[in-house]
Amino acid sequence: MAETGAEVTKLVSREEIPEDLLEAYLEQRKLAIRGLVMGETPEDVIATRPGRGRQTFRYVPVAWFIQQLNLVFMHRWDFEIMEHAVLDKIKEIWVKGKLTVTGADGVVITKTQFGGSAIKYNQEGTKIIDLADDLKSASSDCLKKCATLLGFAWDVYSGSREKLTEAGPSTSQLLAFYKRGEQAGLSKDASDDWFTKQTNINKRGIKPEEAVAAEIMGAIPLLIKLAKEKNGNSGAN
Repeated sequence: MAETGAEVTKLVSREEIPEDLLEAYLEQRKLAIRGLVMGETPEDVIATRPGRGRQTFRYVPVAWFIQQLNLVFMHRWDFEIMEHAVLDKIKEIWVKGKLTVTGADGVVITKTQFGGSAIKYNQEGTKIIDLADDLKSASSDCLKKCATLLGFAWDVYSGSREKLTEAGPSTSQLLAFYKRGEQAGLSKDASDDWFTKQTNINKRGIKPEEAVAAEIMGAIPLLIKLAKEKNGNSGAN
């Protein structure tokens, strides 16, 4: 089972919070509740990982879910693994878990989901490295999936950010990007540097080859505009 701190079932009262921390605590709780109600996950907690087919997947670490559960439900929640299985043939683990939360009005809500994790072997593929760690990963995955059913990080996992999880740019798209950069008077290195600074479309500050297709396609019109501005200024001189 993942360590969730669920043993803390006592409602934290204002009297138990030091006065100098009370304002900050209430503000954090307010933000957590707002994010849950509005379905908005802070960009700075969303991480990325590479996937199959040159895809880039967005995810939120389990620590954030635990923090949000603690804030919103004031530690009045519990998570338990109901079933699990180790599948040696396909080198995977699955778990079935149940998340139980208690609202301010005392209403108890439960959400049940499955989670999974690949089993990590040594280089020879003959020995499991750390089965306990793999079980913990599957449990964390399960906890996150249960929490999304309550609405946490729903905007990330519901598919509403599909454009940010699509495949990486094709060769032709990258060629078009660098061609537009050249027309704007930028070398390849300068184009790379320019792209990393376009925070409106490249919030991760990565290079073009590490971006997803939508980010590259969003940058090309900006380069075209930059080229027109430079050419216009050149003509004026």
